[in-house]
Amino acid sequence: MKVPLRYQVTESDCGTTSLINAISYVFDREEIPARLIHAATTYTLDNFSKNGGENEGGTSIFSLELLQHWITQFSDFENFPIKVKLLEKEEATLQLDKANKLFSKNGCILASVWLMHDAHYVVITNIDKHFAYIFDPYFVEPKYFSKSKNIKIIKNMPFSYNRRVRLSQLFLDNKKDYSLIKNNEYQELMMIERKEK
Repeated sequence: MKVPLRYQVTESDCGTTSLINAISYVFDREEIPARLIHAATTYTLDNFSKNGGENEGGTSIFSLELLQHWITQFSDFENFPIKVKLLEKEEATLQLDKANKLFSKNGCILASVWLMHDAHYVVITNIDKHFAYIFDPYFVEPKYFSKSKNIKIIKNMPFSYNRRVRLSQLFLDNKKDYSLIKNNEYQELMMIERKEK
């Protein structure tokens, strides 16, 4: 069975939580090996904060590269049907046609976006002609985005998304909330899907 997607418990674990959410979105609970979740929690939260706080700087691109390698080998050796592909820097451009093919197969995208002027990981579970459907693990009060015409908090879709974001906001070229990061330091997308047999 599917389980509701979860929220982060610190200011730093958006990458860890979003990765687990992506796995939970693609697979049923009974299918997910504990070792996969163990790897997700072990190899993330590797960054130091600007003040030198260990693990307080979130998850680095290096840990995502390591996880892509680990998950690919795990899939091959354990015959677990997961496929991940990490795009970074110039390659990390969200192409709607490719994304929609992924979504049609119940895949999702781990994406780095801006939130409150900081880099932040979320999971994009669908895109239509007007909106991106996102699960953001950062809990905010229901009225937080009430003045925004482009962002809406969704409370009744706990298995797939809790934000609906206009595509014009998603593709803004600035640091507005939920705009995709477009600089080489943090720009990354990870495609996660069930591997076809």
